Amino acid sequence: MKTKIIATLILLNSSMAFAQDDQKNDSVSTVITQSSITNTLTSSDDRLFHRLGLGDIDDPTAMFSAFQGEPLQKAKGDYITLYSFITNCFYNVAYNRLFLVRDEAGDEWTTARFHEGISIDDSFSKPGETRTWWERDPYDKIQSWGDGSETYMTINRGNVGIGIIDPQNKLDVNGTIRAKEIKVESNWADFVFKEDYNLLSLEEVEQHIASKGTLPGVPSEEEVKVNGVNLAETNALLLQKIEELTLYIIQQEKRMKMIEMEIKNIKAN
Repeated sequence: MKTKIIATLILLNSSMAFAQDDQKNDSVSTVITQSSITNTLTSSDDRLFHRLGLGDIDDPTAMFSAFQGEPLQKAKGDYITLYSFITNCFYNVAYNRLFLVRDEAGDEWTTARFHEGISIDDSFSKPGETRTWWERDPYDKIQSWGDGSETYMTINRGNVGIGIIDPQNKLDVNGTIRAKEIKVESNWADFVFKEDYNLLSLEEVEQHIASKGTLPGVPSEEEVKVNGVNLAETNALLLQKIEELTLYIIQQEKRMKMIEMEIKNIKAN
C-alpha cells in the first residue's frame, strides 16, 4: 500500500486586505482573498503533486478547486459568473466566461443551467449576448449552441434540432438540407403486381378524385401542410401509383388490340 505525506500551506490563512481611500466619503473598501495549496508526496516514486483551492476550500481534492460563495438568485434571468479567462488581443480584451443562469424562477438546481460564452471588452458580457456560446441544462438534459440571441443547434434528450430549440424527432431542421446521398429504409410497393391485388377501376378512381380531390391513398394538401411528408412512405406510395398506372396501360393495350381485331374482322366480312 502506498503511504502519503500531506502538507498543507495556507497562503492567506485568514485574509488579505487592500484598502483604498474613497475621495467622496473617505470610506475604506476591503477585498478578502483566501486560498490553500495541498502538497502530496507519495513514498513510492517521491513525486510531488500540488492541489490548489480557491475560496472556502481547506482541503482541495482536485488539481484545481474553486468555491463560488455567491448564491444564484431566484428570478428568471438571474446569473452569476463562475469563472472568467481573460486575454489581451492588443486593441481588445477577450473573455471566456462560464455563468450559472436561472432559466425559470425558483431556488433549486432544476431551474438553473450553465452558459459558457465569449465577450469582447465590455460587449457581449452576459448570457443572451455572448458570442459562440454553449449552454447545458443538467435537469432537462438539454444542450444548446448559438451566438447572441440566436440558437443554432439544440440536443434535447437525444433529439437534435438545427434552427429549432425544441426538437421532437431524432433530427429536426428548420432550413434546407443538401447531401450527396440519402438512404431511407422502407417497404416497397411490388404487392401491386400480385394476383390478389384489388386494382380499382378507372371509374372508381374518377369518382374518388371528384369527391376528395386526390388520388386514392394520397394525402391531401391540407394534411401535408400540417404533418409534412414522410419520404419513405411517399416514395413507396408514388411507386404504387406508377405500378397501378402501368397496369391500367396494359389493360388499355389489351382492349385496343381486341378492338383492332374486331375492326379487321368486320372489314374482312
